[in-house]
Amino acid sequence: PEGMIGFYKRHVTLIVDYSVKPDMRRYVVEAEGPRHYIDLDEYENLDSMPKYWFDAVEKYGEQTLNERGTVPWSAYLTYKQLVKAFAEHNYQKIIVKSCDLAHYLADANVPLHTTSNYNGQKTGQRGVHAFWETRLPILFSDGYDFLLARPAMLKTLNKPFGRVYSTPIVS
Repeated sequence: PEGMIGFYKRHVTLIVDYSVKPDMRRYVVEAEGPRHYIDLDEYENLDSMPKYWFDAVEKYGEQTLNERGTVPWSAYLTYKQLVKAFAEHNYQKIIVKSCDLAHYLADANVPLHTTSNYNGQKTGQRGVHAFWETRLPILFSDGYDFLLARPAMLKTLNKPFGRVYSTPIVS
């Protein structure tokens, strides 16, 4: 929203620095790792996947969820923490939670962060994760057009929860 753009622009240096903090925490905070992925292929029926964490814990157990990844619930919890930070006018926390949320949402949209075969280990393609996230961008980034048009909104249906969301698309 217009009222927020100035705040985020003023703090762009911090945002750039903090946007990688969740990956850095993975090496020192054991609970951080599962927040970056979800092995959707390990679930029998995505249509009945619980939306809320405590419902998911009741259905699958916390250990199973942590083994299969928790990114959707981690993103939602982080969103709620961000809303609270805004209500409290806690500007440092707003920046941190904004960066964490952006990181988790970005990870949730990486195809290899949604499968238990994330590194090709089950199909004889070991190393595909680094190839996808690092090697291909290095090889082809000179040809990327990093300037995008203003996004337009497209109505989409989110099947598992039966809600219509507005999703940005580039026109």
